[in-house]
Amino acid sequence: MEVATVAALDPDYPMVGKQLPTYLYVHKSAIHRLPMEVQMLVAKALLVAGEFNYDVIKVAHDKSHVCLLSYPDFNTNPHPALKYSIKVVLSNGQYCMSDYTKSTNPPILHRKETLVAEEYHLYGAFKSLTEAEEEHGLLSRNNIGNRSQWDALLKSKNLMIRGHSLMKRE
Repeated sequence: MEVATVAALDPDYPMVGKQLPTYLYVHKSAIHRLPMEVQMLVAKALLVAGEFNYDVIKVAHDKSHVCLLSYPDFNTNPHPALKYSIKVVLSNGQYCMSDYTKSTNPPILHRKETLVAEEYHLYGAFKSLTEAEEEHGLLSRNNIGNRSQWDALLKSKNLMIRGHSLMKRE
């Protein structure tokens, strides 16, 4: 059974997270809102990873692996860059770490409100930014997942982000 299907089968279970075709992304504050089966996958990955400071989990729908993603400025940066990632293969406990701290074009996050529960203290700010970006057609492109491409798009539209607000460049 796929991860997305697990939650969909229980209408009383509040679904949280960003669903992509092969992965579910969830902020660590909302892991307790996931189905128990998914929580157990995350717990297994955390046992392997040890004292890794993560902010977001990425769970493969086929349950083969969990990635622990470090975005240290998740709350303050509207589109935080990935700093570190640990991928844990659940069948054998093997893992690998990726370091993006020296990357000139790291992966970045969009639609952060989808990663957290509605009661998260910054949910409203995250949602407002996403809505503004959608109104300007910024999120309809598939090449915005890295810092350079995102910054170039904002510049081409004469837009900038301050805090969690989208505005015209001065």
